[in-house]
Amino acid sequence: MLTIKEPVSVSAEPILPEGISPEQCLYFDIETTGLSPDTSSLYLISSLRLQGGVWTLSQWFADDYDSEPLLLAAFGEELAGIRCAVQYNGDMFDVPYLEAKWRAHAQPYTLEGILHWDIYRKLRPCGFLLDAPNLKLKTMEALMGIHREDPYDGGELITVYGTFLRAHYCRKPADEFLAPLLLHNREDVLSLPKLTELLAYPQLLEGHAAVTGCRASDGELCLTLRPTHSLPRPIHFRAEHFTCDGSDDLLVFRVPLREGELKYFFPDYKDYYYLTAEDMAVHKSVGEFVDSAYRRKATAATCYQRRAGLFLPADAGCASGTRPLFREEYKSKANYLLWEEALADDPEFLKAYSLWLLSGLTKKNRL
Repeated sequence: MLTIKEPVSVSAEPILPEGISPEQCLYFDIETTGLSPDTSSLYLISSLRLQGGVWTLSQWFADDYDSEPLLLAAFGEELAGIRCAVQYNGDMFDVPYLEAKWRAHAQPYTLEGILHWDIYRKLRPCGFLLDAPNLKLKTMEALMGIHREDPYDGGELITVYGTFLRAHYCRKPADEFLAPLLLHNREDVLSLPKLTELLAYPQLLEGHAAVTGCRASDGELCLTLRPTHSLPRPIHFRAEHFTCDGSDDLLVFRVPLREGELKYFFPDYKDYYYLTAEDMAVHKSVGEFVDSAYRRKATAATCYQRRAGLFLPADAGCASGTRPLFREEYKSKANYLLWEEALADDPEFLKAYSLWLLSGLTKKNRL
């Protein structure tokens, strides 16, 4: 087994799980000769961690056919004290592959009990916000301005590794084959801290943002938010009820205000009369004094009162307390809140409404 350890420079502000310090995280990637742990070999593991303010890259390379258990043990020892393992699509491949190999070699190591911070898996729900053709590792690296010297992909390197082993066992120079193997895996791991900055997007969809301003003018509501983590790439999102533009530390939602008349539908329609002349519903305790010729039992579709004004699209989560929701008709899917200037200074409303808008940043809502 060949072991390489070197201090490296990392220029990134990693986004990590809450309560996890940078020193408790390990970034890693593996290289294998195939997809199945039963029929292939593990030949390279690289890890990156921060200790005492210094980033250290470790690489364990199988320079012969007998080194696989040594690689596994060396990496297993490296996991001591680690609370979070950061990888790219590792939950689908790297992690189950390592677990299978540890079992096959009867080694006591495991990634169970360690939080898996899979960047790819976390980006999948919000990849549409990145304006990228796919979520492949090299695509995300290019998106983040990460330059690679390595020209290969993992599949091509299997052939290079085979050539290295033949040269090694024939006692021929093999450095020209070793160098690209180490470089590829090295660059995969060194890119991970920078790629975690993309996790600002899934965190944003989870509501990690604070309202910094709210005003209504020119027929629209303008709501500004500050994301907890800076956005590495701009957002330009168009939905049915709002637009969203953001970059760095500023997110701006613009929501058109609907002017006109809408209806509030009472939920307990059996307790109401519908007044045909007034086109409205009143409680039976009041309606019983109205001539029976001008009233009838309300139905779900006629149990309403009308209100004119400016309205915001909303849902029940925004209508806290006694704030009613309005609709055009009973079966209309869109709900609205009556806009009042006091809402701009209501922190409870602003929080609820901003969360509703953020929850609308989904692929199905995009126009």
